[in-house]
Formats: sequence, C-alpha cells, structure tokens
Amino acid sequence: MEEDIIKSVAEFSKIRLDDVPVSNVLNFVKQIKDAKVNLADDFDRILEIDELRDDTVKPSLSAEDVFLNAKNVSGRYFVVPKAVD
Repeated sequence: MEEDIIKSVAEFSKIRLDDVPVSNVLNFVKQIKDAKVNLADDFDRILEIDELRDDTVKPSLSAEDVFLNAKNVSGRYFVVPKAVD
C-alpha cells in the first residue's frame, strides 16, 4: 500500500524514483517527521516587519490580454490537461 502511494505521488510530482528503493523514501520521510524543529522563533520574525507596501488598486489586465498567449481557451476559461482521474 505505502509503495503504491509513494509511486503515485512521485509520478504526480514528476519525481523519478526508478532506482530508489521505497524503503529509502520511507526512511527519509521518517527522518523529516522526527526532526526537532522550533518554529516559534521563525514566526516571531514575521511580526517584525516595519514597512509594508501601500495597498492600492492598480489597473489589471483585460480578459483579452490574459488569454493572449494561452495555448487553449474556452470562453473565459483556460483549458488544461486533466490532472486527477
């Protein structure tokens, strides 16, 4: 079961695991899970920002300009390949 999930996620993520044993992937994930991390210090830094940009309304692109370089458009929507079955 875990092997099928790992292969599926790898394929979806465009990660090649041709020669990598699934046990190596699971060991790596366990190492990340077990890592001791203190995130409180990192979040403190977010609040120390003194200068923020002004929140001003600026002109945006027209729908015509947005779709100008799109490969495939249907009405006012981008058409993309199906990603999930």
